[in-house]
Amino acid sequence: MPAIHTQDEAAEAFSDGRWEIALTTHHFDVLELPARLGAPLHDQLKGTCPTAIVPASRTWQFFVTQGSVPAELAEHAGGRVISGPDGWVPTPSTKIGATKRIRWLIHPSLTRWEPYSRRDAIDMVFETAEWSAYDAPTNPSSAIVDGLLD
Repeated sequence: MPAIHTQDEAAEAFSDGRWEIALTTHHFDVLELPARLGAPLHDQLKGTCPTAIVPASRTWQFFVTQGSVPAELAEHAGGRVISGPDGWVPTPSTKIGATKRIRWLIHPSLTRWEPYSRRDAIDMVFETAEWSAYDAPTNPSSAIVDGLLD
């Protein structure tokens, strides 16, 4: 899906009426997952992530910070990460087929228009650790543990 940069490209891409408008993934990534994974992830995120549902493909779209979800991880799960200036997704409220629409489940205004920033304990440990795996201590310092509790 190439990015649309000109009025002519937009006219061509949207001429058949399938799409109304698109969001380019220049400043965020979109993690697109099948429903079997999207529903439980949505439940775990508790409304902290802008989320859309695409009924035609039965997928869930999570708007996340750039690079926060490895593409290989999404692909292994049967999904994909849409990212970069050439990536785009149709905006929620876009009509799909005769009766279905992509819709926001968690509208971005509920998250102050911020993509979800993936922060779990594993990420935090790796970000605060200043050693390589080779010379990591067997008992981490209390400074690292204290930093995780802040």
